[in-house]
This record gives sequence, structure tokens and C-alpha cells, in this order.
Amino acid sequence: TFDGSGLTITGDLLVNADNQSIRNLVVAGNVTISSSIKESVDFNAVDVRGKVSIVESAETARLQRTASLAMPVAETVTTRVKIKFADSSVAFMEIKRTDIELGLYGNTRVTTISTEANTSIITNPQVILPKLTISKGVTYVELNASIASIEVDSNDDIKISGNGNFNSVFVKTDKTVTLNLTA
Repeated sequence: TFDGSGLTITGDLLVNADNQSIRNLVVAGNVTISSSIKESVDFNAVDVRGKVSIVESAETARLQRTASLAMPVAETVTTRVKIKFADSSVAFMEIKRTDIELGLYGNTRVTTISTEANTSIITNPQVILPKLTISKGVTYVELNASIASIEVDSNDDIKISGNGNFNSVFVKTDKTVTLNLTA
């Protein structure tokens, strides 16, 4: 566990250690969750003023070469990685790694989530996401959340399933979009 006790990091934060809890912290820059995370990472009362990026192995290797002494990581992901934010705020989040289960709980606020990989998003009723963009490479998204606006711009056929409240779904692709959503 890393308890920042209200500390502000003026730069970026690279999360490279698995099964960690990060709490009571302000990050003025960006947070990158590396592919070294194989199981989970939890954020509680964390304010990220830049973007949160959940990245694949190639991006982690690039970051490690430039900003870390860590050894290269294995390419295989055998379980779904769980990323949890509770009572936190994030300006922008991008998911570039497949099989992520993103949980947003308590009074968490995220302005926009953009996913370029198959993803599951879970929120509790207090959390309403303003915007979700589903883009290139995505074939499946599970949404158990309330989302004001969903924009689908995938270059593949895509299935969106789950339950929640969705005010609008904009489809900007000529591929097949299958919606299996319940309220």
C-alpha cells in the first residue's frame, strides 16, 4: 500500500507493481498502469489531473527503457486484470490493454473513457460516466454502468453487453454493432 497522505506528485506516475493499493494522492501529470500488472491495482481517494493509461507490453517496455530500471515483463496475460478506482477523480482514461475489468466506485468521477481493447466496465449507481468512446480493434465490451453517451467507432464487428442506463449510443462505423443491453 502507498498512502500519499495528501501529497501532490507534480509529474507522472508509472504503476509497475502488482496487487498494490494507492491512496490519498494527487497526480498533476499522467498515470500509466503498465503491463506488469497481472492481477490488480486499487486507487482510493486519488485525483489524477492528467490521463490514466492502461497499456500493453510494448508501451511498458518503452517506458521502462526511458524511466525505470525494471526488467522487461512477460507478454502473456492469463487472468483478467482488475483496476479499481474508489472516491477518485480522473480527467481522461484510455484503455489499450485487452481483458481489463475497470471498476469505478463511491464518488469516482471520470470525464471520458476511451477503449481500444476488449474491456469490462463496472460502476455502482452513484457513478455516472459522461462519455465512453469505443474505438479501433474492439470486438467486445461489457458495460455494467450508467453512461450518458457511448460512441462506437470500431473497425471490427462489435458486441456490447451488460446492464445500466445509457442516454445515447452513437454508431460511427459501417461494421455490425450488436447491443445486448438491459436497464
